[in-house]
Amino acid sequence: LVLLAMPLTTIPFSMSSERVSERRLAAAYPSLFESFREYPQAFEKWFEDHFGLRSTMIRFYRQTRFELGLFDSNAQVVEGKDDWLFLSGGGEGDPLLAYSGAIGFEESELDQLKLYFQKWKSWLDHRGISFLVLVAPNKVSVYPEHAPDGLPRSPYGTRTDQFLQRIKKTDVTVLFPIEALIEMKAEGSDLYYKLDTHWNVKGAFAVYRELARSLPGSSRFLETDFRFDENRRVGGDLSAMLGVESDWMDFEYRVALTKGEWASSEGEWAPVGNPRREFSMGDSELPKALVVHDSFMEPIGGLLARHFSNATFSSERALRSDLILETRPDLVILEFTERTLHTYLKEALPQE
Repeated sequence: LVLLAMPLTTIPFSMSSERVSERRLAAAYPSLFESFREYPQAFEKWFEDHFGLRSTMIRFYRQTRFELGLFDSNAQVVEGKDDWLFLSGGGEGDPLLAYSGAIGFEESELDQLKLYFQKWKSWLDHRGISFLVLVAPNKVSVYPEHAPDGLPRSPYGTRTDQFLQRIKKTDVTVLFPIEALIEMKAEGSDLYYKLDTHWNVKGAFAVYRELARSLPGSSRFLETDFRFDENRRVGGDLSAMLGVESDWMDFEYRVALTKGEWASSEGEWAPVGNPRREFSMGDSELPKALVVHDSFMEPIGGLLARHFSNATFSSERALRSDLILETRPDLVILEFTERTLHTYLKEALPQE
């Protein structure tokens, strides 16, 4: 009886409105003014979300399935070889489906993407601003050997290949550093986390080296300017999406400068929920930059900032003319990951 009563007695301690691992909000307690017909169903949803020890039992269930190598069929994460996890889950942003060629772009969509980047290039050119696009490769593009069995690469190329072929016919500079990552991967280091979607600091440095060729060279880093301190870390965004704790370990690298100095931080703020960071090198001879980016840019930011007198990093992910006019850069860098390329089909063109 005590065991049966425990879930009921813990309900007052299970009132949180967040279900972080389920990526949703819990059902709210129904109002007493709900209609007679709707109240029972609304109360049942609330009770199911706040049942005592619910979170504990769900974590235990997920952890048990994870340790047994059993993943839910509707999960956004799949297990590959050698304890590697990969983002999946279906939909337009599924990296595994894109890699296999199961999803691609129609000709009209390729034309639309080409128009988007060309229009922004033209708008920036008219104002004397250079433009560079950086596409971060999906983890499966760099580590297909760790992907689940039965995942062949499309013999006709991926939709990223489609886009690169189409954009090659324009004057838009697009960097897709897959070859630089594969070359550094051959040196023996993991460049992406096993339990996370992102590249690590060494992967970021491989991309930086490739990107630096298109940047002012006075502050270019060499690998000898760094010391990579190796650490271990547990978990990542993919294991968090599964709602489990894993004792699988990832290599993590922290960077220490052996030569020169980092750019000075001028502050961080979040106008309308879009965080920005600003860095300065105090050298007026260097140009100014605006970097619009996603989370893949985080480990590269300190490296890039040394190339500019002032660099503003905005995580808005899409270009905005008002932001560009506000920061008045000499160069705009737009960075996004391969799996989000399709989202630019819905982004706004610049207003002339």
